[in-house]
Parts: sequence; structure tokens; C-alpha cells
Amino acid sequence: QPLDRRVLKNVTLLFLLIPFQRRTILKRSGASAVLNVVSEGMYKSTFIVKVSVPGTGSEGRSMDPGQGALNSPQGEVPEGSPILTDPTLPRPESVGSSMVVVLAALFPFHSWSPDGHASAPTAVSMLHAGVLMKLGAFGIIRLGFQMLPEGGAFWAPGLMFLGITAALYGAISALRQTDLKLMTGFSSVSHMGYVMVGLGTLNVIGWTGAVLQMFAHGIMTALFFLLIGGMYDQAHNRDIPNFSGMARQMPVWTVFFVIAGLASLGLPGMSGFIAELHIFIGAFRAYPLVGGLAVLTAAITATYLLRMFSQAFFGEFNDRWEHLRDITLAEKCGAAVLAGTILLMGLWPSPWVNRISTTIAETIPLVTL
Repeated sequence: QPLDRRVLKNVTLLFLLIPFQRRTILKRSGASAVLNVVSEGMYKSTFIVKVSVPGTGSEGRSMDPGQGALNSPQGEVPEGSPILTDPTLPRPESVGSSMVVVLAALFPFHSWSPDGHASAPTAVSMLHAGVLMKLGAFGIIRLGFQMLPEGGAFWAPGLMFLGITAALYGAISALRQTDLKLMTGFSSVSHMGYVMVGLGTLNVIGWTGAVLQMFAHGIMTALFFLLIGGMYDQAHNRDIPNFSGMARQMPVWTVFFVIAGLASLGLPGMSGFIAELHIFIGAFRAYPLVGGLAVLTAAITATYLLRMFSQAFFGEFNDRWEHLRDITLAEKCGAAVLAGTILLMGLWPSPWVNRISTTIAETIPLVTL
């Protein structure tokens, strides 16, 4: 319960940061963006606080702490419970999954995420990508698989299908973007799709890759948004075609950005490679076709990132940006910590892999070798 309270507190704080986002979210998405965020927040909050199950009486019964199925000795629904016998009631695992997949920005519930990334200040974008989206995947693990294992096993193929769809859709959408933040936002949708693919494999190596991807993506995307924010504060522009030869004007910024990009496309020696390799192996073991599509997604990711490097960092320098200076000392320190973590995990992954795989094998019975 203390962990659940901390998670709920973090979600609440992130929702309170929404009013401080720039007004471009209204210009880009209109009232639908606001309604989307508010409605999803109300739905998630309602489910977190209480799940009501009609009983034999007129007032019904609720699954509050100390009562109901979620707190039974083995986490099982009691025999004869109306939630199992009444076909008109939604299955608990389906209700829980519909709540957390929105937070994880899983296709087709992803539309709030890229606009949120593009419109938020730098700090909110970093929290959004590094913490908020991971809470959705954490909820799927805890609620969809650990607390409701039979439902998790039933929905795993569907989760994998939506995950590979999100990975491909996000990568193709990022391929079409010219705004650095929107490109990174759709890239996040793609990388979170990898997480769902790993969870859908129901084997230890795939799940290990999914958890590794949650951490690796949070670090690399936070580094992306830190660097984009540092450049935007000076240039007030994020359109890739407007930049050229930035490696000459901002060399340290370019080095850190390339490190984040290479981690994102899965270069060996970077954190992204370790996570994606485990996911690919797990996917090939469970569904070879999905594994092949995941590798195709990685190729598309390499395409839009290397193209962006070529357009923005190299080539003839655009004199329009002569006034730009490299990132500040504080930004360099923050970027160095994130880049160092990316390299540490990529070059020495055993502490992460051993701890995660052992924990999964011990705590999630339906996950097999």
C-alpha cells in the first residue's frame, strides 16, 4: 500500500502540472485535448479509488481494502461471485487493462501523448516520458498479470498485437514529423509498444526486455527532452529543416543528442540494445511474425533518427543560428548523468538483467522460461 500511495501521489502531481503547459496544446488540438486529458484522468482516478461489484443486496458490495476478491488469500475471485457469474458485468481484468493502457499511451489510446510532449515545458516532458508513461506499464504488470493472472494470460495475445501496432505506427508517424518534440513523442509511443510486445510474450526473456525497456526509454527520452529544451530556449524553433551544421555551433549538445539517438535506435553498447534484444528474442520464441515486425520497426527508427542527424547536425551551417551557444553547465551535468547511465547499462547490463529476471520468475507464476 505505501508504494501504491506514492504512485497515486506522483500521478496527482503530474496532473497538477498540466495547467502550466504552454497554450500550444489548445492551438494544436483544440478543446478535444483538454477533454481527453480530463476524462482520462477522471476515469483512472475513479478506478484507482474504488471498484464496485453488485452483490445480492440492493446496495451492492465494493472491493475496498480488507474486502472482496482483490484481497482474498490467493488474489482470486470467490466462487459464485456475481462478477464471474453475471455475463452482463465486465471482467475485472478488462476494466483494469482499459484503465492502464491509456496511461501507457498504447495504440489506439495514444493520441494525448505526442501533443502532451510537444506542448509541455522541458521538465514536464521529462517527467511525462520518464515516469508517467511507465506507470501504465507498471499497472499492467501489477493489475493485469500479478493480481489477475488468468485474465492476463487470456489478453496477452491482444496486448502483443496492440503493442506491435503501436510500435509500427509510432515509428512511421515519427518518420513524417519535422518538429523535434513531436518526433520524440511519436518515438515514445513506438518504444512503449515494444514494452507491450515484451509483456505479451509471457516468457522470462521477453518480460525482462520489457522492464529493461521501461527504464532505458525513460533515460534516453529524458535526455532527448533536456537537450531539445536547452536548444529551444535560445532558438525558439524546433523544426528540423530549419537547422543545419549544428555540430559546429553546439558540439557538446550534439554529442549528447547523438548518444540519446543511438540508444533509441538500439546500437550495441547502449541501453536500448540490451532491452530490445531481449524483447526481440522473446517475441521470436512466442510469435515469430511479431518478432520480424519488431525488427522492421527498429529499422524504421534508425531511418528517421539518422536522417535527422544528417539534416540538423551536419552539412553546411545555417548562419541564422550564429547567436546560439552550447548548453549551460547545469544542463551539461544533467545530460552527463543520463548519458552515463545509458552507457553503463549498455556496457554492463548484468546487474539489471539478473535482478529483473529473477524477480519475474519468482513473482509472476504465469511467465514461463
